[in-house]
Amino acid sequence: MKKLLFPSLILFLLSSSCTNTTPPVATETVTFSDTTKIDTSDFEAANPNNDYIEGEDDEDRLSFKDSVTIEYGDYHITQIPYSIEMGSELRILNKKTGKLMFAQAKQTIQSYEGDYLVTSGTTGHTLNSVSIIKLSDASFVFGSDYSGEMELKNGVITFKAPVEQAVIPKLPTCSKEVLAHPQNIGYLELQKYDINALKHIKTGIFECYVYE
Repeated sequence: MKKLLFPSLILFLLSSSCTNTTPPVATETVTFSDTTKIDTSDFEAANPNNDYIEGEDDEDRLSFKDSVTIEYGDYHITQIPYSIEMGSELRILNKKTGKLMFAQAKQTIQSYEGDYLVTSGTTGHTLNSVSIIKLSDASFVFGSDYSGEMELKNGVITFKAPVEQAVIPKLPTCSKEVLAHPQNIGYLELQKYDINALKHIKTGIFECYVYE
């Protein structure tokens, strides 16, 4: 199994320009549903004899027959799951131009906030990742690793991000469970990202955790 850390999450910009300048209007958050099935003939045409695209490893195999697409504003947003549980490949197609704007590996759609798409991924270890993508120009707005659960409420993402010991003015007190693993003690900071204001908030609240 490959070790996937946040810096290795790859955002492939396949088109540097986009003719759409009007962001979709959302009156409420639209949550992705795995039950939304679509016609996958465009994908199957590229692979008429195989439901999968072969990768170097089993974890790189894409299952086109299980792909799911949502139409959102001027975009077709498609998730193509991998053959094992390591998230999906995310692809966004501009409906007006017919061009693939970008693809991002090992991600799962969480929700839509106006013109912004929120995705999450897993490293397969202690940490997960969150990414925010602006749809109208296919730009990567924000990304971070996090531990535990991520909360998205009223356009604000709350998460616990790993930080270096050097940035902590006063180290938090670690629990006995954490102290039992002295070689693997790390530190987390409670952080937030306001999607509407495009603002990253660091609270200065820290805690210990055990990393792998």
